[in-house]
Amino acid sequence: MSYNGWRNKSDTIGGQAIALTPNTDPTFVVPGTAGPSTTSLFNAVDPVTGLSLVDFINNNFPTSAEQADWAPNYARTTDGIGVNGIDGPLEEDSKFDALKLGVRYGFDNGLNLVSLTGYNKLDREAVLDFSGAPFAILLQDVDAEIKSFSQELRLEGETGKANWLVGAYYGKDETSDTNRTLLLDNANSSYVATIAATLAASPLNVDPETGLPYTVAELLNSFQTYRDTGEFETKTWSIFANADWELTPEFTLTTGIRYTEDTQDYVGCSGDVNGSMQPNVNVFNRTYFALIYGTAPAAPLLENGCNTFDVATNSFGPVSSSTKEDNVSWRVVGNWTPTDNLVLFASATQGYKSASTPVNAASKSEQNAPATQEGLLAYEVGFKASLLDQRMQANAALFYYDYEDKQISAFFADPIYKALARLQNVPTAEAYGLDAEVTYLISEELTAMGGLTLLHTEIGDFDTVDSFGLPTNRQGDPFLYSPESVVSLALLYDRPVTTDLGLRASLSGRWQSESTAGQPNDPLYDIDSYGLLNGSIGVYSLDQNWELSVWGKNLTDEYYWQQITTNANVVMRFAGMPRTYGASLTYRF
Repeated sequence: MSYNGWRNKSDTIGGQAIALTPNTDPTFVVPGTAGPSTTSLFNAVDPVTGLSLVDFINNNFPTSAEQADWAPNYARTTDGIGVNGIDGPLEEDSKFDALKLGVRYGFDNGLNLVSLTGYNKLDREAVLDFSGAPFAILLQDVDAEIKSFSQELRLEGETGKANWLVGAYYGKDETSDTNRTLLLDNANSSYVATIAATLAASPLNVDPETGLPYTVAELLNSFQTYRDTGEFETKTWSIFANADWELTPEFTLTTGIRYTEDTQDYVGCSGDVNGSMQPNVNVFNRTYFALIYGTAPAAPLLENGCNTFDVATNSFGPVSSSTKEDNVSWRVVGNWTPTDNLVLFASATQGYKSASTPVNAASKSEQNAPATQEGLLAYEVGFKASLLDQRMQANAALFYYDYEDKQISAFFADPIYKALARLQNVPTAEAYGLDAEVTYLISEELTAMGGLTLLHTEIGDFDTVDSFGLPTNRQGDPFLYSPESVVSLALLYDRPVTTDLGLRASLSGRWQSESTAGQPNDPLYDIDSYGLLNGSIGVYSLDQNWELSVWGKNLTDEYYWQQITTNANVVMRFAGMPRTYGASLTYRF
């Protein structure tokens, strides 16, 4: 039986604003239109700093990892803005606990029965600022929980030249994901509230709780906060078999097959928080739905109700879905050992990723529709060679991945908000490349290691929409966050210095080429190439009971970013850690 777990009370990461989004930038003309977006009319000035968002963007382009900006307390907390604020520090308060129980029983005939039982529980609370600037553009208060149980039983044995196993697996996950979003300085929500105020005389302007019209002030102050929720129950069961065959002393074959059935039940929506969404949804949204679909939703949004709209029922309410899918995954691996120092191998594997349902800020129910299971057929050929009297180990493999219905984050063409998030299946996609590594024992104390990955990724024919809600086809686009080249080098030094102590040191570097986090022809989403250098040195007991070391990461203080995303108004980078150093003490009981 084993237990592992962790506690996280670290600060959440602050973003770095690098540009205004097209819908906010007054100089940008949306493709296919005659002029800029109407949301460019919003250019609020912070009453404390005297700066507008445009001023900040123009004068604070990030040049180092230390630069990050977030909404100050007075702009986001209950004390500063009254009700509906997000209080608390910008930090995590999360924990994870995992229990595992393994039991093996041996029969007299040489068979073994193995039972593996697992239980995991994750609780996450966090306050996140996705503003990238000192304005309350988009903040989130996250509260999530995952409870997971799994049970596997398998029977293992040996028959002739084959080692085999057969078994069954069952898993159940219960997930609750809730995040509340604050939009006080958000240009888009402010614009919607302003338009809603112009509709004050509409016959749809009725507060369902009081029967009275919303005031102009209530309409102007609406759409400041909302809540996204998702409740999931996922069940998986499978039966499987695997066998390792020694066909000749030089050739072995591994075969495996698994039948899996997955079910997922989901209920969720975007919802009102204490009446904040009611005025704009009941007046603005219902008016525009009436213009688009010919009739307004019959029932208005109630306080703390779901404001996600379903066209089929012409109503606001929770979105629910149930998926049930099955698949047969398999693998075949051949290993040929022509000499004691060389192994040649080839494999073919068919695998699947189960259906997935997003938790989105969903104006319409289609945004929370599940993406179906993703299939991957993977081929690999390569070798493992021991060279120079076994002082060098060289491994290399060529691979080709053929995806079917690959799940990706995409945009949804919303009739009111233009483009919102969704999860979508790409019919076809592929990736291929080379993965190689070399380990060389320079001396008894010094070892060198090197690695190289070359990768090409490409999406097939895929009709979707872009960030403006306009039709597009992404055929030929690379996968997001997929650099074409990655190189790693490391030196490891280890030797005894006394009869009781050893000295251990390492120096490692890693470099990756540029990649993209969005549309590949938009430089705002470019992730530049970067390299990192890390090192450590320490002493340890030769009986391995303890070790004391000092270490440094990103020793050259390289400025790099690993993620680029957007809120409604700002394009943001999330920078990697700057130069970081510390000390570690390890003791083994």
